[in-house]
Amino acid sequence: MNESKPSFSSEREAGPAGDKIAEYGEVSRLAVIAAVCSVASLGTVFWTPFLLLSMVGFVLAVVALLVIRVSSLRLVGGGLATGALALTSFSSTYGIARNVAYDQLLYSEARVQAEKWMNLVRDGNVDEAFQVRIPKMARRRQGQTWEEYYASNQTAREGLDEFYRRSPFKELREHGHRGQLRFVGNVSLKKFGADEQVVVQKFEFTYQEQGQTRSLAMQIALKRRYHERFSQCHWEWFSEVPILEREQARPRKSRQQVKAGSVSRARFDRNPHHLLGYVR
Repeated sequence: MNESKPSFSSEREAGPAGDKIAEYGEVSRLAVIAAVCSVASLGTVFWTPFLLLSMVGFVLAVVALLVIRVSSLRLVGGGLATGALALTSFSSTYGIARNVAYDQLLYSEARVQAEKWMNLVRDGNVDEAFQVRIPKMARRRQGQTWEEYYASNQTAREGLDEFYRRSPFKELREHGHRGQLRFVGNVSLKKFGADEQVVVQKFEFTYQEQGQTRSLAMQIALKRRYHERFSQCHWEWFSEVPILEREQARPRKSRQQVKAGSVSRARFDRNPHHLLGYVR
């Protein structure tokens, strides 16, 4: 007995049965790619660089939804694109929020280290403060007195005297806590990979001299380094502390803020691996 073989065609035959069968269109490739990116973007929870993938997936998901909506062809994948949009929105928001919070933490820690050093100078601990700014191998050894240290290291003695003859260190030392140290604001944050960051902040020191109010504005650059081998981090001096502005006998309200961009950053733009000392 001869049986007719079923035939397949791209067009369905008209009829009651054919009308009840839903026709499937082509799956949107953009929706599929967006879905893959959205799943991979969840890595932002563990590693910040995945944030870029989150943003790419978000854009692809939006474009996929628009293409599906306006295309003359019957495209499916709207649900896939919507899910990708939700996942990438979450990962992008999380990544940005974590990045901002981390930056604020770096600013906060850098401010503590900078103020700690300047207060050493204001307290009169000029020897200890100067040690922070020189290489570790050139510092005083444990158990060694300052007299013994400077007797065997004339370069350090000359460097100490020269250091405190310059502003703003001279004023910080002379006026100490009689003057007022004020944090002005954050200037910049540069990241050199995941383990090194350089933070630049601006401070102002106001003091009285000969019956007049004088003010020194300065900025400090510190570098934070994380040692994965020892699972610890430390802060290092990264640059000199330049004077941005010297003001004499002016009311505080009349002072004009100096733009950070006007400051010479010759030392700041050098090799980021140049070390000037450890902040302890």
